[in-house]
Amino acid sequence: MADRLGLSCRWLQKPGTRLEHFDVSLSCRRKAVAAGAQEITMRELARKLRDRRDYPAERVRLAGSAPKPPRNGTQRLDASG
Repeated sequence: MADRLGLSCRWLQKPGTRLEHFDVSLSCRRKAVAAGAQEITMRELARKLRDRRDYPAERVRLAGSAPKPPRNGTQRLDASG
């Protein structure tokens, strides 16, 4: 996606960490959404960052799509019921 939007790899912030990201202008954001990027809320962003912290990419790749354990003793429910 970054290549399609013309973002230079030099502009990548915090590379190699769970906080890796690009800051983009509003016009670039519109192009990204038009190219298929999904807009998320700040709450969704916080959840994604927490998941990256709790489940680093290496562990996720090794485990495939294994379900995540419940947090703080709560049960996780999926959309299927």
